[in-house]
Amino acid sequence: MPAILLAGHSYNAFTPEASQSVGKKLSSMGVTVIPADCLVPVADGTTAWHFANQVLNAVRLVRRHPNLFLVTVSYFSCTVDAFTQSALASELGPKPYLTLEIDAHSADAGVQTRLEAFLDLVHSYRSGGSRDRQPFTPCRLAAGGCVIRSNGEEVPLADPRVRFYLPNFSEFHSEAFALAARWLGLHPGDTIPLGRNQLERGLEHTSGRECLPLPIAIGQLLYIHEHRSPGEILGYGMVQGGAPCVSDAYPGFFERFIAEQRLRDTFLFGTGGNDGLLGFDAATLARHLAPAALIADIMV
Repeated sequence: MPAILLAGHSYNAFTPEASQSVGKKLSSMGVTVIPADCLVPVADGTTAWHFANQVLNAVRLVRRHPNLFLVTVSYFSCTVDAFTQSALASELGPKPYLTLEIDAHSADAGVQTRLEAFLDLVHSYRSGGSRDRQPFTPCRLAAGGCVIRSNGEEVPLADPRVRFYLPNFSEFHSEAFALAARWLGLHPGDTIPLGRNQLERGLEHTSGRECLPLPIAIGQLLYIHEHRSPGEILGYGMVQGGAPCVSDAYPGFFERFIAEQRLRDTFLFGTGGNDGLLGFDAATLARHLAPAALIADIMV
């Protein structure tokens, strides 16, 4: 029999009143259940949230052990969980997992049915396996002031084919970014007017529980990707700092989105700092494109 790793916020995932006794239900079906908060972290947490790191730690463990499967318990409309859960499918690939959203109106029989259906999926997966999709290599920034395309070609950042875009939430910020990019010898793309259609498009690829800027930025990225010139290499900016959802959750979400949607020749870059969060290194640009003092004035 497989084992289930049960994860979530401890005060709702492991209490019978808040979780409809999920752990007890699984145990009654002959399944070994392991509470995720009892396990030692296998790596440092990547977010600012304790329980989010705990869930991600459970994901790492499930990936390592073929006979271990993940069940998470979550609240409705929780932004933190929305970002964490968006990583599960990407991290676990074809391996099945279950996310239960439970509140006071959830029916006990409904939870039992979902657990039984999930165990059927687990047994099917273990007996038959699944086929992986063809591999996809995302475009990425590299050392030396260049970008590596999806086909492996190295292209200098100052190449006219490389166009830099920033999510447009303010025409003043977008224009200032374009001026700074040109000053650095880079080539900014055209500013995309902010419209409701971008929000609607982005909501098709998000759960609707994340903070509002996320689907707007997703919609803008898709619009730029679909309307770019032939041969264009698209750099999309991520603002660093601010609230934890910006500094922690957005970059990972966009990296997964680009890979899952197979957006060729599309890469992320940071807009400040030298921490290399997304591979953007202002010091490298200083050596290859402009005086260091100029970089410091613009990027800090």
